[in-house]
Amino acid sequence: MRYLITGATGHLGRKVIDQLVALVGASALTAAVHTPAKATALSERGINTVALDYLNVETMRQAFSGQDVVIYIPSKTYDVLQRITEFENSIKALKLAKVPSVVFVSFYADQENNPFRMSPYYAYAPRKLQPAASNMLSRKTRCTPIRSSLICRS
Repeated sequence: MRYLITGATGHLGRKVIDQLVALVGASALTAAVHTPAKATALSERGINTVALDYLNVETMRQAFSGQDVVIYIPSKTYDVLQRITEFENSIKALKLAKVPSVVFVSFYADQENNPFRMSPYYAYAPRKLQPAASNMLSRKTRCTPIRSSLICRS
């Protein structure tokens, strides 16, 4: 299986990469990064790296093509509208690349009156992902919460 991890040079992305290297080996991984210069250590470990721009659907489609699983870690922006735009673009690219499985890294923050300013995004994304996954993969696709993330597969 081929795994692509977005945000691979970020704090969480590095941890996900480390765990996956131990589980499946470096050759099964592709690290999708915004700034390729920050990914030299990943390349040196034998991990394929690709440039990824959340605002460019075509570069994402190219990066996602041929992957069995995309682990989607959002960017570090705290601008809710930009984060939603990035997520919408990612869904478009996942559909175009026909990725069979997606792990959406998130946490539950959709309670009313949550003071965390990103809570609207974290409430929106899982609700948006379920119908997108159903259309993207098949009518039998199911999204399942796993702790504070969501996995979708057919």
